[in-house]
Amino acid sequence: MSGMPPPPLSRRTVLCGLLALAGTAAACGNGKPPRTGGTGTAKPGAELARLSALPATGGALVETEGNGILLIVRTKDGAVRAFDPRCPHRGNLVSPPVGGVIDCPTHGSLFDGETGEVSKGPAKTGLVQIPVKVDGERIVLI
Repeated sequence: MSGMPPPPLSRRTVLCGLLALAGTAAACGNGKPPRTGGTGTAKPGAELARLSALPATGGALVETEGNGILLIVRTKDGAVRAFDPRCPHRGNLVSPPVGGVIDCPTHGSLFDGETGEVSKGPAKTGLVQIPVKVDGERIVLI
C-alpha cells in the first residue's frame, strides 16, 4: 500500500474541518447523537418544562430524556400544547412560533403557532401533537 495516494476527502470531512477552524461543530456533532424530535425515552409523568420557562404566548424547543426534543407552546387563552418539531415534509426541525407562526426554515413550510396545522407547504399535514398537561408549574407528558 505504500506509494498509493490517500483517498480523497469527503465534502463532509472538509466542511467539518473548516467549521472546527471557525470554532463551531454544529454540522459535525459533538460526540452526542443528534436530537431526533419527539419524546425520546420520556415516559408519561415526566416533567418536560416549567410553565415559567415559556413566553406568555409562543413557545420553546425543549429537550427530553433519551435524546428527544419537543416544541411546547402556550396559546393566547393559556392552554399548553406540545408538538413533535419535525416538519412532516422532510423531518427538519421547525422553529418556535414567532408572531403566531411556526416555520420550517429548511423548505418554508408554515404552521399555526397554536394548533400546529399546516398553513403553507410544501408540508401536506400539520405537526404531530404530543399529549401534555400542566400540573402546577410543571408541564408533564401524559
